[in-house]
Amino acid sequence: MRKGKRMVIGRNFDEEYPGEAEEHMRMVAADPDILFVAKSVDGLLIKGIVVPGKSIDDDAGPIIFPGAEENMVLAAFSREFIQEMADKIALIPGEEMQETAWEMFLELASQEAGREYEENPPEKLI
Repeated sequence: MRKGKRMVIGRNFDEEYPGEAEEHMRMVAADPDILFVAKSVDGLLIKGIVVPGKSIDDDAGPIIFPGAEENMVLAAFSREFIQEMADKIALIPGEEMQETAWEMFLELASQEAGREYEENPPEKLI
């Protein structure tokens, strides 16, 4: 698995949610299975997580699950898919270009998770 940057993603995350970005950055840094934390325009918190492919029927992801909080969902991506992407990015010459490609991949993954949520929202756990 690519050891490197994982992200807190969202337009003006720091300005709109003071202190929250720092809290989520600590969460991402502390757990290697958290790929990203993103905040949508409507305030939904999307946590991208890495899981064994078999746990999501060998789907690459994202598979959306309800989160522990009302305004949070989990977007599961298979470990195998993430590893494949990391391996492809590692072939790009230059560390700076690799970092840029990884950031773009995480941004696209968070956008795809948001689209998947809109199209297939999970059932509420109540």
